[in-house]
Amino acid sequence: MVEGGRGGSAWTTQELSSLTIQPVECSLSGAEQRDWNLSKDDNPNREKARAVRARQRAIGRELRRMYDDIAQEPVPDEFLDLLKRIDEESDGQDRKKTS
Repeated sequence: MVEGGRGGSAWTTQELSSLTIQPVECSLSGAEQRDWNLSKDDNPNREKARAVRARQRAIGRELRRMYDDIAQEPVPDEFLDLLKRIDEESDGQDRKKTS
């Protein structure tokens, strides 16, 4: 027997085996129906998404091209000194909190 069938009463194996699956009617909205009937290449949503991705890739390429030289430059010594002082100050504050 299987629990949880009809309002908490158990189903017998015979009852379970006699169950049949009935098809369910499903209606799609107009937009879903249009998308369903279109081929992969004709789907306007797919084309829009493809165009957005292509535009994002092009922007990324241009940004990398423009800023690649700057990203390869060494970090200025003044900036490294500033970062070192910040690290030392935060280490000092951490020690005070644990004491």
